[in-house]
Amino acid sequence: MTDDSTITHEAFKQFERDKFSLVAQEYDRAIAVVTSQVDEAILDAVGAKSGTRLLDVAALGGLVPQH
Repeated sequence: MTDDSTITHEAFKQFERDKFSLVAQEYDRAIAVVTSQVDEAILDAVGAKSGTRLLDVAALGGLVPQH
């Protein structure tokens, strides 16, 4: 008797895609809760004042510059 526990490459890719999609659905909300705790410190660190224009680079779609 052989244990054929192999999985096809396509099946594995689909499994990963499905699982990552589940995580991604909650990622923005969950990470925003954490990062929002340091928004003011980030803005203070760069010397941002009211009216300062900032370039949002990988900052969760603009959450920090909205402050």
